[in-house]
Amino acid sequence: MGQLSNLQRWPFFVVSQDKGCQIEELGRLLNLRGEIQICRLQNVRSYESAVKANLFVKSNIQSLELPWNMTEEDRKLDIDVMEGLQPHSNLKSLTIRGFKSSKFPSWMMDLRNLVKINLTALDKCEQVPSLGHLPCLQILHLSFLDNVKRIGSEFYGREILGSAISSSSNSSEGAPMTLFPALRSLQLFYMDSLVEWSDDAMISINSSIKVFPNLRRLHLHPKLAILRDIYSLTCLRQLKIVGCESLSCLGNLNSHTSLES
Repeated sequence: MGQLSNLQRWPFFVVSQDKGCQIEELGRLLNLRGEIQICRLQNVRSYESAVKANLFVKSNIQSLELPWNMTEEDRKLDIDVMEGLQPHSNLKSLTIRGFKSSKFPSWMMDLRNLVKINLTALDKCEQVPSLGHLPCLQILHLSFLDNVKRIGSEFYGREILGSAISSSSNSSEGAPMTLFPALRSLQLFYMDSLVEWSDDAMISINSSIKVFPNLRRLHLHPKLAILRDIYSLTCLRQLKIVGCESLSCLGNLNSHTSLES
């Protein structure tokens, strides 16, 4: 397959150990564009092999899906292989499914052109990634992250929040900062251990920090007992909460004049 050097579209690539189907074959296809799903990543055995796919130089790939189906024995390879699959910074859509590591790849937080992120079936993940700084992110779907119990400052970015507080302490007006500036749709589905989603205290006390200013759709389906204040989500049009029997207080929705359902 690597001989087809001018191939532009290959939406579904199945990795195997057979000659011509190894992950390295993607490295020769420098003109790939559009969307690609790379399946059977358990057949990629090292960081070095993953790097040879040359995803980081394929600037015309807009959508990347990485589904994993690894055993516990293979789990230690997950993060190494994932690091080697770093895409180009032009990427617009990223889906990660079945990833077994408790850590996210370092490159994920640097993809500043991402418009959509879908993270699902990450059963070793214990906290959500820091994504509040991504300027173009419009759609964020998180589902089946079974070990995430709490969403807090790590979601927004501890270092970013710390920098904002430091700046505001040196200025009478404070340095304005917006987290998740473009996000329009946020879905948290089937996260059975999640009981708390709260803003960091630094957000609550600092009026110069704005969060989710353009959020239109919020869907929640975990076992939340504590929910962040949604009073500030003035652009919200659709709010859906399912299965949160322990949620004691939702707050006043009268200010949400744009809420449709």
